[in-house]
Amino acid sequence: MTHVLIIGGTGMLVEVSRWLAEQEGYKTSIVGRNPVPMNRLVDNLNAKTKITPLLVDYTNSTVFREMLSWTIQQNGPIDFIEKKTLGYA
Repeated sequence: MTHVLIIGGTGMLVEVSRWLAEQEGYKTSIVGRNPVPMNRLVDNLNAKTKITPLLVDYTNSTVFREMLSWTIQQNGPIDFIEKKTLGYA
């Protein structure tokens, strides 16, 4: 199985999160700060999806590292990371 980490997966990347979570052969760990959109995402996914919600503010590096260690223990090494980026002109 491919383990994907999506940072900001309940905001601008919610559709990416949903799509990856529903693909065969993927375990998807989704990082989000706000429980409301995280719960909405989880509630709207097929029960067969392999999703690990990580409710954490990634700017809190200590807790973020702990959550990453935990999800790696649960799902194996992270193979791919998707994150929201802001472009500046």
